[in-house]
Amino acid sequence: MGDLYGWFDSPDPNAPPVYDPPHGAACPYCGLPMTDDDVRTHSMIAAQDATRSYFYRTHRTCDKQASPGQQQSIFSAVLSAIEADGLPIV
Repeated sequence: MGDLYGWFDSPDPNAPPVYDPPHGAACPYCGLPMTDDDVRTHSMIAAQDATRSYFYRTHRTCDKQASPGQQQSIFSAVLSAIEADGLPIV
């Protein structure tokens, strides 16, 4: 696994993530480290009865300035990384 995404295997909202990438990992937009004062967590919840959900982080400011196409590109890159790591999407 890398620093790009993390996941939960429990529907319990109080359960910790199974994998939580480093909080200072590089922002997928700009490549600079994330900071506590400028971070946005994006949830990727599978449809239906999936027990696993994924998330990734970006700088809030980078995501706010990104076009819808750039946002979709980051989402697609994270999804591709999950699939390349052989993890279940649904």
